Amino acid sequence: MLRNVRSFSLPSFAVLWVVAFAIAANPPQVSAQTTSKSAHAPVTFSPSIWGTVTDNHGAPLGGAKVTLLNEKTNESTGGSTDGTGQYHFENLLPGKYTVSFDASGFISKQHQVNLKPGTKKIEVNERLKPPPEPEPKAS
Repeated sequence: MLRNVRSFSLPSFAVLWVVAFAIAANPPQVSAQTTSKSAHAPVTFSPSIWGTVTDNHGAPLGGAKVTLLNEKTNESTGGSTDGTGQYHFENLLPGKYTVSFDASGFISKQHQVNLKPGTKKIEVNERLKPPPEPEPKAS
């Protein structure tokens, strides 16, 4: 059984080789950029309050209760510090807040914070102290 085999002449093979070499040496430029004005929405920052709670020696207090009270709306939210003593409250509205810190075996404390419009974040760190030891009774 004979098959019809097409053969290339030397000139047509040379032309094919030159075209292939030209494409390989200078590939077409492909762009992944779009023509839209902006691919990203503008970044906006909402105010946040964050910080670290430590004991009187400066060691982080994990599990300390931190409560945030909005003075205008009287709404509060709370949480606990992580293992490094850190906490954060995000997406807050400008206004006056009270930040309360509580931990078992320590004296509770509060801070007043005023988030002004345009404020990005306020750091409120707190060092809690144990209650004073009672004085021994005289005998």
